[in-house]
Amino acid sequence: MGAQTGSAALTLGLPALGPQFRSELGVSLVGVGALLAAPTIGYMFTMFLWGALSDRVGERPVMVTGLAGSAIVLAVASAQHHPWTLGAALVLAGSFGAAAPAASGRAVVAWFPPDQRGLALGLRHTSPMIGGAVGAIALTVASARWGIGGAMLTLAVLAMIGATAAVGVPAAPWDGAGAVRPARPHPVADRLVWVLAAAGGLVIVGQAVLLRFQPVYLHDERGWGGSATAALLSLTLLGAAVARVIAGLVSDRLDRRIPVLAGQAIGAGALILVAALLLAAPSVVAATLLAGATVLTMAGNGVAYAAIAEAVPDRTGAALGMYSTVLIVVVSLAPPLFGLVADRVTWALGFTVVGLFPLAATLLLIRAERHQAARRVSSV
Repeated sequence: MGAQTGSAALTLGLPALGPQFRSELGVSLVGVGALLAAPTIGYMFTMFLWGALSDRVGERPVMVTGLAGSAIVLAVASAQHHPWTLGAALVLAGSFGAAAPAASGRAVVAWFPPDQRGLALGLRHTSPMIGGAVGAIALTVASARWGIGGAMLTLAVLAMIGATAAVGVPAAPWDGAGAVRPARPHPVADRLVWVLAAAGGLVIVGQAVLLRFQPVYLHDERGWGGSATAALLSLTLLGAAVARVIAGLVSDRLDRRIPVLAGQAIGAGALILVAALLLAAPSVVAATLLAGATVLTMAGNGVAYAAIAEAVPDRTGAALGMYSTVLIVVVSLAPPLFGLVADRVTWALGFTVVGLFPLAATLLLIRAERHQAARRVSSV
């Protein structure tokens, strides 16, 4: 969890710099979206590779190498003052930082049995929220005193702390090395994995947009200061951490992952639509609805990881890396595309469109549940 926290400060804490990007670099909403998505673009290129590598060499060396590399790149990024060079550095930092989420999920799956896995992965997925909350506060303070360069150095320190924590990750009790693999398709060819990944991609559209543009909207349209938007972002991330633990625990009790994910998708989509409808309400009401919707879009990450791991138990690292890659493609594309739309239409209409994506994911999750049931029957 410590290693994952160090990595998440980059991807989830960075939205706190949205207003700073606007004022210090003079970029448009599209530019803000692109800069905020840059680390996840780096994730997209390397997540599967880090996951597959952890299947071969173990989690510890992968996480230490990746986080140390990310820290070095972020230190270099502190001297970049042009949007293009800063964006390129953030992409590279993300490509190294992807090692932590790719390998840490595999480690948790290896250490915990199925009846505890949902809760364990839910707890593991609180670390990104904690890292994001810490990062949001630290970046706001650092950027106020030393500008964007100081914020990048702060991220470098957090990544190096994560690398140090990763040194203490114990070897998995069983990593499958030398075992005979069952006659099961590779994750890339597994239909259930693809359906779950597509559903996860639709849900994460809401997470990607709300998490990154909630501070920008409140700053630009409602006149909130940087400290207030960062505080709300931190509270949102901490709320998501609690929601992930609850969702994981519920999935363990039910011994079913996909229905929990379907409930999350319906709730998230509905609340986003309500937030869009009431966006003109007093700013505290609008902010509360947006924060609640963001929490719901993030609640099922640990449960989804458990569902993927149980679908492909013999190649967990590769399966989780592939699933994460799909999500990262969506997270990389959604913010700049939303920024492009928000520049031309109202915020309310933009959020309304976003709310339709989690609702569409419900249809795919129903299909995934049927596919999983058929797989269980065929394996009996």
